[in-house]
Amino acid sequence: MIPILYRGKSQETDEWLTNSGIIYDDEICTRIGILDSMAGDFEDVRAMTVSQFTGLYDCKGKRIFENDVVRVGGLTGVIMWHPYLTCFCINADGKEPTLNDTYATLGEMWKSYKNELY
Repeated sequence: MIPILYRGKSQETDEWLTNSGIIYDDEICTRIGILDSMAGDFEDVRAMTVSQFTGLYDCKGKRIFENDVVRVGGLTGVIMWHPYLTCFCINADGKEPTLNDTYATLGEMWKSYKNELY
């Protein structure tokens, strides 16, 4: 089973925080934080740094998250969620996806090049 993990940079320490919970509150002010469900701790993170774990690891065993920059098989791009393909993709052109755009899906590239993905 793949864990559902999120990460974000702490507003206080600028360190990456990773855990299974995320809280978003936009009623009065935007507050986004990583929740440690085991300890019950909540720490505010910078909104632009929040990303989800893809469920895959690079060739060195490091978790691959949304918005990570990866290199594989001569392709360099940013990991993004493609809303029309409903999967994580490697976006090499940096543009927002449209219905007609095709991208290399992260899963396909990982199957073929998992020992070269970093």
